[in-house]
Order: sequence, then C-alpha cells, then structure tokens
Amino acid sequence: MYTQYAIYNQSLSDDELKLEVESVKKYKISEISLFSNYLPVLKNIENTNQYKLSTVLDFPYGSLDTKSRNVLVSNVAKSGINIIYLPVQSRYVVNRRYDRIREDIKSNKDICDELGIELRYSLEYRVFNHEILAKICQILKVMNINTITPSSGTMLAGIVTGK
Repeated sequence: MYTQYAIYNQSLSDDELKLEVESVKKYKISEISLFSNYLPVLKNIENTNQYKLSTVLDFPYGSLDTKSRNVLVSNVAKSGINIIYLPVQSRYVVNRRYDRIREDIKSNKDICDELGIELRYSLEYRVFNHEILAKICQILKVMNINTITPSSGTMLAGIVTGK
C-alpha cells in the first residue's frame, strides 16, 4: 500500500519539523509531503531511501502563469525533492483553454524529467463538472501524467458563512 504522510503545519519550528519526520520513520511511509520551504531543514535528516519527499506548488488554485510555475518547479526540483504536485491552472480550465493546459504540463514535465523528478497533478473536484474533469484527466493521461490527486482545495465541508 502507498501511504503519504503530509506535514502542512505552518507553525512548526525547524526542530519540531525534524522531530515530526523522525517520529514517522518507524512506519512504512511511502512519501512525506511538506511545504517546499521546509526542504532545507530536512537535508541533514538521513532518509536511506525509506520514503520519497514531495511538495505541492501553486496550491490550491493554480493561479500562477506557466513561466512563474516553471521557475518554482526548477528551483524546488534542485532541492532534493522526489515528487512535485501542481494543481491544474483553474483560469485555463474555466475558459476551456486546453492548449494552455497542455503547454503548462509539457513545460513543467520537461523540467521535472530532466532533473529526475516525478510530476503529479491535483484537480479540484468540487468546482468543475464531470465533463471538464474527464477532459482534463484525458489530457493528463495523454501527456504521461500517471498520478492525479483529487483536491477539495481550501474548502471545508459543512461550514456556512454570511449568516
């Protein structure tokens, strides 16, 4: 079974982060996912290829343009990461700019492939209809993105505001 352990607590100190990572080593964790700014802290922690390190960029909305995402991917890919998750750019999805989505995927995948990093995408399932989701999944599959994670973005179920 593939198990991801996510550490997205923004209030962790460097020492607390190290303790958190050390505490999960006893489990069969396949992947530890964390914010990219935590990566330098983990360089001194021995991994012994026990798990892969991953991060998510431009989350949750995929609001950056492709050039900005390319810079992020390039910088993070050189930091010892194994997997990068990117959300599909929502503006292009809403406007059905499938050509732009393909360009984004290709350019980021080229960077990752060159550096030996696996690129995965996340797809906001609460916002888009099934037809659009199927189309995006088809594009990702054709472009050899083999892992797509469903995401609820930052929305929480059951919270009502404005009353």
